[in-house]
Amino acid sequence: MKIGLGLYRESLTQDNFRFARQAGATHIVAHLTKYFRGRDPSLSAGSEKEGWGDCSTDELWDYADLAGLVKTVRDNGLEIAAIENFSPRF
Repeated sequence: MKIGLGLYRESLTQDNFRFARQAGATHIVAHLTKYFRGRDPSLSAGSEKEGWGDCSTDELWDYADLAGLVKTVRDNGLEIAAIENFSPRF
């Protein structure tokens, strides 16, 4: 069994990679859709206006994007276990 931590695109940061290692994770599950772009942080949970944000400008991932992500994660002592959730735009 591998221990992994799921991180949204906005959370794929040096600090969160360090936290993952400190928590004993060896792998990352990357959520690449920009769910939180454009979201109003003042909306409370359960609000009818609450949403995942505007994904309308998400771009299709290419080899360079994915290779860069793999390199960044490996440079931080972790591995990619999975890439999860395609953008609703796709």
